[in-house]
Amino acid sequence: MQFSKTLIALGLVAGLAVAQAQTTLTSPLVEGQCSNGAVYKLQTYQQHHAGQQVKGYAYEGPLGQGTVLSTVPLDQAQRLVCKEPGVGRWLPDDGDDQ
Repeated sequence: MQFSKTLIALGLVAGLAVAQAQTTLTSPLVEGQCSNGAVYKLQTYQQHHAGQQVKGYAYEGPLGQGTVLSTVPLDQAQRLVCKEPGVGRWLPDDGDDQ
């Protein structure tokens, strides 16, 4: 439930920060376990911004909690969110594959 509340809060903040932006969750919540035993949660979303649909993930796991613009497949997203803070980070895609 905390993750869903976070998504709602992030959507509201994004909506206030970017006029006309609407966040739509596009997948069910995916919960799993990293190879080190830590739990992660992922959910894809779309947002209409500047006349284009942008895609991303809302995430929670060893890497931290937040959202990122990304079109990587789910298995790659699971590896990214399982990185330990300070060891790696998940950067937004450069947009060349959208």
